[in-house]
Amino acid sequence: MRKLVIVLVLTLAYLGAIGQTMERRHHPYKGKHPHRIKIFTEYLTQELELTQDQQEKVRKIFTEERDKIKELRSKYKEPRKNEEFRKQRRAIIKETNKAIMETLTEEQAAKFKEMIPGWRKKAREWYKANHPKEDIGKSEDVEEAEE
Repeated sequence: MRKLVIVLVLTLAYLGAIGQTMERRHHPYKGKHPHRIKIFTEYLTQELELTQDQQEKVRKIFTEERDKIKELRSKYKEPRKNEEFRKQRRAIIKETNKAIMETLTEEQAAKFKEMIPGWRKKAREWYKANHPKEDIGKSEDVEEAEE
């Protein structure tokens, strides 16, 4: 009986460890990377020389984007595999880019327009190079949404 209890406890511990590993594979960076709002705002501040007022507006725009995507994601069981989700997410990102353009000067807007294809990926790379001890993760479908 004692051996059975030991085997049962070890089996449960093993299954718990596998479950944590599986959860980690599903979202390996969950809770481990700095918020994208910070990354994107810092990157645009560096690249476009944003004023303090523009930084606050851009931060607010990214916060609204995050909230919209979070709400959208909650409507789908497997959002990243759902084409309708991806289509709506791309529309939200385009809306965000447009809102950012409206906060910029003509010169900044011209530069940002050139940056749009792939700028979010570049922002993550820039942040990682400038903050090497932080793991920022990767968003799978951001690059296609920017095109």
